[in-house]
Amino acid sequence: MNSDEMSRLKAHLDDLETTYSGLELPSNPGPSAFGVPIVALAYDIFRSDFAERSGTISKWCSRTSLAVTDTVKFAEDEDWFWVQVWSLAFNWDSTIPE
Repeated sequence: MNSDEMSRLKAHLDDLETTYSGLELPSNPGPSAFGVPIVALAYDIFRSDFAERSGTISKWCSRTSLAVTDTVKFAEDEDWFWVQVWSLAFNWDSTIPE
């Protein structure tokens, strides 16, 4: 991946984190809305677990976004290190053009 792709990935992960951290489900409208009481019960179970699941997704997006940032920084640092090594070994000009 190049740095532009990494930047887009990070931005997408940040957007997902924001989306999942602000999600709320509507309350159960009752058995009559679903037609069958067991479906209303299943919705209550789904709704009660949703906060934890969406929080987990949000945290994962945040941590992955930070990992992308760290990876880009590490790759740039490594590239610069090897530019300096090769510059010294072969007397290359290691200045970065502006």
